[in-house]
Amino acid sequence: MNDPVDVARACAALEQAWAEIRHNAPAHLVCARETLERERLAIIVASLAMTANDETDLARIAIRRYRREGPGHDPQESGVHGQTPSPRT
Repeated sequence: MNDPVDVARACAALEQAWAEIRHNAPAHLVCARETLERERLAIIVASLAMTANDETDLARIAIRRYRREGPGHDPQESGVHGQTPSPRT
């Protein structure tokens, strides 16, 4: 993702999605794992950025995937866009 417009759209979608997730998540989960969970959401948003119509659509589908995968899930474990993840060294 090199286009500044795409980057701005992804950033806006991340903020919108995170605001909704924080609002609806149990306080103990968000506080204890906030940095990790926000990073996980950012990876999801980045992986979906080129498939969405706009930032609202991107936020919606990112939230859906985030919730489907559950807290603490590592998006790198399952690969991005169904790709096989690269081995960790």
